[in-house]
Amino acid sequence: MIITSLIMMVSGVLFILRSSALSGRALRADDLLSEGGFMLLVRHIFMVRPFAGYHTDKRILYFGLSGVMLLGCGIILFVYVLMWIYTVTGGR
Repeated sequence: MIITSLIMMVSGVLFILRSSALSGRALRADDLLSEGGFMLLVRHIFMVRPFAGYHTDKRILYFGLSGVMLLGCGIILFVYVLMWIYTVTGGR
């Protein structure tokens, strides 16, 4: 389940990057690895508004919302699995 949550988080990040590329506010995957990491992506979502322009192209909205939902669900699933593992092995 941890692998599933990590796949969900990575695909969520890729969907957000695709949405920002469609809207013209491009953030490349290389920027995540070299400059700022995950906080650069969070700052990009809230400061640059990569989902702007969804009135003209609905794909921006679809990729953006599905990316945010996948990222959030992946984080929630990861925390759930860690809590589950802790409660199962914590009594030993």
